[in-house]
Amino acid sequence: MQFALGQKVSFQPSGKERKIGTLVKFNRKTVTVVTESGQKWNVSPQLLSSVKDITDQQVGGGKVIELTVKNKNSQAFSESRLLQEP
Repeated sequence: MQFALGQKVSFQPSGKERKIGTLVKFNRKTVTVVTESGQKWNVSPQLLSSVKDITDQQVGGGKVIELTVKNKNSQAFSESRLLQEP
């Protein structure tokens, strides 16, 4: 699979949760990804997966919207929901 600069990608570091970020640089054996939290990771391209952004796109008669939700610890996180039109 080929990737382009600026593309949204994901990868799973060993023993950690999946990271989502933007591909910012190609090196000879690795690529540099900046995660949504601002961390820089050098990752082997074989470990990357493409991420499709579905925010504000029409999907099968519904609309996907981005929601910001707070959990019990008042930490905000984003979540996509599919709203079905009547």
